[in-house]
Amino acid sequence: RSDFWKFILQCQKDSDLSKKVPMVIFKQDRQKTLVIVPSYITYSIKKYIEIHKEENSYKVYYLDDLLKEEDYHWFD
Repeated sequence: RSDFWKFILQCQKDSDLSKKVPMVIFKQDRQKTLVIVPSYITYSIKKYIEIHKEENSYKVYYLDDLLKEEDYHWFD
């Protein structure tokens, strides 16, 4: 019964300090693992949902799909 918005906002604050892309990875019982990233981050994946909280917008992907992306998304 965690408040995932709290996790997202904390992740956003931490990423601002570290100058890294915010990413929250989570899994619910017997469900696929999901990833939440800000909507300004673009991937070639067509299957996602968009969620909003106040003025912030995020995309939710399956982790399996995201891991298939090209390496340049993960390494500097």
